[in-house]
Amino acid sequence: FNDGGGGGGGGTNSTAAGASAKKDGGSGMYAGFLCALDGHRLYGWRTSTRVKIVISVKDDIPPTDVENENARDLHIQKVLKNIHASYVEFVLNPFSNTHGMIRSKKFHRRMEYFVKATS
Repeated sequence: FNDGGGGGGGGTNSTAAGASAKKDGGSGMYAGFLCALDGHRLYGWRTSTRVKIVISVKDDIPPTDVENENARDLHIQKVLKNIHASYVEFVLNPFSNTHGMIRSKKFHRRMEYFVKATS
C-alpha cells in the first residue's frame, strides 16, 4: 500500500470512468465502480488530501441482478470507508513513518480483515 498522495484540496469530483464521486458524509469521496478488468470490478475512493484507494472485487454478479449489485456497492463503500479510517489512524500516529510503503503490522492485519470481509 503506497500513500502516493500529496497535500492540498481542490480538483474535480470525477472518476476515471467519468462517473461523479459521492460524498460519504465524512472526509472522503466514494467514486464507486470505476471499470471492469479481467473478470474483476474496480471501485475507488478519494480522500480530501488526494489519496486514492482502489480495490478489486471478483465480478461474479450478473449485470441483470441489480438488487445484489446495489447491495455489493453499499458493502464496498463501507469497506473503502473503513480502509480510509485505518489509513488516517496510521498517518496520525506520530511514530508512523509516513514516507513510502506502509510497514505497520496492525495496518496490514486490518487490510487482510477487509479483504476477507469482501470475498
